[in-house]
Amino acid sequence: MAQFESRRITISHFAAAKVCKLLNVPINCKPQTLASAVEQLIFELGCKCTSTEEKVRNLRQ
Repeated sequence: MAQFESRRITISHFAAAKVCKLLNVPINCKPQTLASAVEQLIFELGCKCTSTEEKVRNLRQ
């Protein structure tokens, strides 16, 4: 079984709002929901790209 490391990060309110906007999550969601949304972005968009918004739009099409 693969081992995964856990990391704690702190993000600004602006960054949290951006994540919520990208994934259509309410800004007043629970911290666990926001953490899941960030995790989803990390796994889906793990590569370095110039525009996260563009990549998310392409994934949804």
